[in-house]
Amino acid sequence: MHITDELIKSGVRAEHVDGNTPQGHREAILGRLASGKTEVVSNCMILTEGFDLPDIGCIALVRPNAKLRFVPADDWARIPAGRRQD
Repeated sequence: MHITDELIKSGVRAEHVDGNTPQGHREAILGRLASGKTEVVSNCMILTEGFDLPDIGCIALVRPNAKLRFVPADDWARIPAGRRQD
């Protein structure tokens, strides 16, 4: 199960980027996210350091896991850039 597929099935305008996404396609997806045409972008280690979109309303760190656990400190370090209030 891919989270993006499940979101789309639920009526959410979602897209996915990862290391195999061509740069032009990635830029188009992020443009749609910034404009509001896309509501959710899932990614695999792409939108971390250096990504800045202050209008983001939610950041969810989602990983496949068989049990609940606390989020490690290095994961928390990825959140502030997306939630910066300039």
